[in-house]
Amino acid sequence: MNISPKIQKQGILPASTYEFDAVYSLSYYERTGGDYAIYKREKSTKEGERYTLTFASSKAGTYTYENIVNGVRIGHGEGIFDVEELED
Repeated sequence: MNISPKIQKQGILPASTYEFDAVYSLSYYERTGGDYAIYKREKSTKEGERYTLTFASSKAGTYTYENIVNGVRIGHGEGIFDVEELED
């Protein structure tokens, strides 16, 4: 099963100024192999917000962020993250 970790941000994650008509979450998580994973709205989308995670350990690493609207990158950034364990 592909379970999404809860990401605790450190510092300020970049936010876009683009307003969406509907509220949504970044619910699609895929470990793409090795130390890399992606976190975005849905599997098939190429638009919207996307985080590419690079794990330095099993619980932390760096990310790059981008937001694409109508084929144009309107936001981007990078930073570090920590993964918080989810309780059952």
